[in-house]
This record gives sequence, structure tokens and C-alpha cells, in this order.
Amino acid sequence: MNKPVRKLLVEGWLSICHSYSIVNQWQLLSLRKKKNLETYFRESPAYDTKWATLQGLFNADDSAYLASLQDSDPADCDAVYRIDCPYNFKNIHAKTAVFITSEYKTLLQHQYNTFADFQACINQPHVKIVTPTTWSADGFYRQGCDADQVIVVPHGVDTTVFRKSDEKRLELRKKLHLSGFVFMNIGAMTENKGIGLLLKAFSVVASKRPYVRLLLKGTDGLYPSTELLQKCLSELSVTDQHIVISKCSYIGDSMSMADMADMYQAADAYVSPYMAEGFNMPVLEALACGVPVICTKGGATDDFVLDNFALKINSQLTPVRVNDCAGEMLVPNLDHLIHLMFKIMDDTEWRNTASALSVAHVNRNYTWDIVTDKLIDKLLYD
Repeated sequence: MNKPVRKLLVEGWLSICHSYSIVNQWQLLSLRKKKNLETYFRESPAYDTKWATLQGLFNADDSAYLASLQDSDPADCDAVYRIDCPYNFKNIHAKTAVFITSEYKTLLQHQYNTFADFQACINQPHVKIVTPTTWSADGFYRQGCDADQVIVVPHGVDTTVFRKSDEKRLELRKKLHLSGFVFMNIGAMTENKGIGLLLKAFSVVASKRPYVRLLLKGTDGLYPSTELLQKCLSELSVTDQHIVISKCSYIGDSMSMADMADMYQAADAYVSPYMAEGFNMPVLEALACGVPVICTKGGATDDFVLDNFALKINSQLTPVRVNDCAGEMLVPNLDHLIHLMFKIMDDTEWRNTASALSVAHVNRNYTWDIVTDKLIDKLLYD
């Protein structure tokens, strides 16, 4: 049975190498394919005026489509979907959904345009909150939002771009002068990503396995990733600093989506000992590229990571205060992380099996077309 035509206005960012912007653009490209849907777009101002805007994140055809999207009056649309920050609950004319992540299971008031506007919208039937994991959703339940208001829809991956490629692997490792066993981590290098813990674990592993390497990708165009990495390094002993620096490669420049997909091919394992995440997109992208994963157990990634293709770090759920708000985070066990890093290095057969299983899992459940279907059904047809 054909669904009736619906009009959707998306408000968000383009040409910014921020996770919200990247997710927004992938979603818009997927919405392009949906029948019975008219998509409009209104660009939001950047959260920070210092954030660099970039061209070339997507291929020429996709970039041209994104640039061609037209604005519309919200009153003429069936729904408005806001995916930007500060979170905006003002001027709600129609059914409105606001994308928000709650990394520490708490809502940080400084991230909202006006927090009182959000509070006034709690459990209003025409206002929805979209968030990507059950971990993140807990932050809104704790504020009094009911299950009908919170829409949990995961992020996705374009598996025509993020895919396994043995040819790219050899080419990229040669270009980056990488050899031996390569661990990888991508992110802002902020405290919640667990970079300090990763460096500690890597120093132990590298002291016993001289052929191991660590590849780190930061986002210097948005965050002081290099400075944050230097801070984490400074907290190691002098001996451990020398070990890590001699075996670590760092890239802070922004890259196109195609180049990012290629980057994963350099790795033998992706490691994410995070403490708090709303989703953790690089883990899903690594899985799509067939890279076995080590990640924290008990957090956001539990929604989409299975034990047969990932090793999960034991962690302790711990109360935390963030900007004077009570929340929770996970504290991964350092010794268990070290154990898993040795384990994944030593078990080639498991890595090969995990690689095939992860690719199949992502293709079956987490392409952008699959997850945007879920989003549209919730926003426009429920």
C-alpha cells in the first residue's frame, strides 16, 4: 500500500566535520531516494564561529544535491526535524522532532537554546526527541519524558563507501609508512573518549610487542584535538611517553568521507575505551570496513555491537557530575583492555571471522537507507 506524500523540513548543518553535520548529510542523501517524500532544508548557524567549514566531504554529485535543497515554511510541512546545537524548542509550528544525544545520561542546560522551552515541551504529543541509543535515551527518561516522546533510531553507514578493501589497505599502509599490527582510534580526543586510558594500555602492549603501532585521527578543525592528545601524553611516565610517541601516528586534518573510509583499511583493530558516548559512529564505520573492534562494555555501543565480532572491555558504571548535573559514565578496566589488545593480536582466526561477521551485520541492519526508513516512519506516519 502506497504511503501518502509527506513534506519534511530538516534544520541542520552542512559542510562542517562534526558528527551532527555528517549524520545530517548522510540522512539527507538517503531521504533523496524516498518515494512520497518531499525534503526541504534550512541551514543552521554553526555552534561555534571558530568551526571550519569544508567543501569536498562528499562526492560532487552528492554535494551538488545537498547544495540544491530548498527551504520551506514550517507551517507548510508535515514535520520539522532539527539536528543541530544549541538544541532549539522555540517556534514549534508543526510536529517537531529535535535530535539530541545524552552522553552522560544527563541533560546539559548550556547546550539548549533555552532549557525552560525544553521543559515546557516534555510529553507534548507534537514534540519528539530523536536519539540514537538506549543509553542516550535514559537521559530523557530521567527528565520525565515518556517512551512515546523519545524516538530511538540508530545511525547508519553508507556501505558503498565504508567497506572492506584489501587493495586500499596495502596502498594506505604504504602511504602512511605503517607496518606490523596497527591499532586505531578516531575522535575528538576529548576525555570521554578514553584516550588517556588507550595510551596507557598501548604503552604496556608496545613495550612487549615492538612491532605494534597506534594510528590516531583527530578533528583539529573543530576541537583542540592535538592539545588534548598532548595532555594525555603528559600524564604518562617519561619512559611510556617515549614508547607511545615512537610508535604513534597522528592525523588531525579533516578528510572527505571516501578518504575516511580508506583510513580504516590501515588498521588491524579499532579500539574505543570510551567512558560516555551518545552513539560512537567510528565503531560502526570500522565494523562496516571489516575491522575487528575492542570497545567498552555496557554503553551506547551495546545497541549495535555483538560479542561474535567485538571484544568488550569490562567497565564500572560510575556517578559523575558534568556542569553540576548528575549523570553516569563508564570506567573501563585498564588491565582488561590490555588483555584484550594482546588477545586480538594473537588470534588471527578470530579476527578473520569477526571481520566477515561485522560486515554482514552492518549491511543487514545499519545502512543509511534502513535507518532513515525507521526515522521517517516514526516522524511522518506514526
